Order: sequence, then C-alpha cells, then structure tokens
Amino acid sequence: MFHLQRLRQYSAPLSLAAVLVCVLPTHPYAQTSMDAQTLFEICGSPEADWVAFCAGFIQAANDQAAHSGQSCAPTGTTRADLIDTFVDFAGEAFTSDPDLGAATGLSVAITSIADAYPCN
Repeated sequence: MFHLQRLRQYSAPLSLAAVLVCVLPTHPYAQTSMDAQTLFEICGSPEADWVAFCAGFIQAANDQAAHSGQSCAPTGTTRADLIDTFVDFAGEAFTSDPDLGAATGLSVAITSIADAYPCN
C-alpha cells in the first residue's frame, strides 16, 4: 500500500518529465552547441523566452570575455547594449563572411564584445 501511495505522489512529475523528454529534442534549437547564425536568429526573436535566453547567453559571453581579459565593458553597460553589440556585429560579419554563421555562437559573441569594449 505504501508503494502505491509513493507511486501516485511521483506520477505527475514523472509524466511531465516523460513529455519533456519526448518534446524537447525535436525543437529546432535543441542541440548541444549553438552556432552563431542560430544565436543571431534567437537574439532577434520577439518571443519573451528567447529574449531571456539571449540575454543570459550574451551575459555569459560578456562574463567570459571580461574574465579572460578580452573585454572591458564600462560600468553601466546593460545586457541590451551587449545584445545590440552582438546583433550589429553578427549582421555585418555574416554579410561579409557568410561562413561565420557556422562558428560557435559563444566565439562570435565574445569577439563582438571584445571588439566593442577593448581593454586599454
């Protein structure tokens, strides 16, 4: 009897987990690494979830660039500034070098931030 109660307790979370396992890998952005073109498309999306994803991704790229001494964004630089920096850089870079879209999103994001906010 105790096992049945315990099973019922976990049935809803297990059902949700099973649905997520079946659904998430089929999403077009479900992959283990993200290329720069995909990140560019996500950062241009008006959907709130993708806006939040982009903000977190670009913030992490900024943190990595700053930690490694590749960039020195001034105090007061916002995530929106960093996103605009990436989107502007990537848009121009993809026009001159379409193959750059296949590079990792992280490497292109870091390069865009380092170009915009170099350490003097």
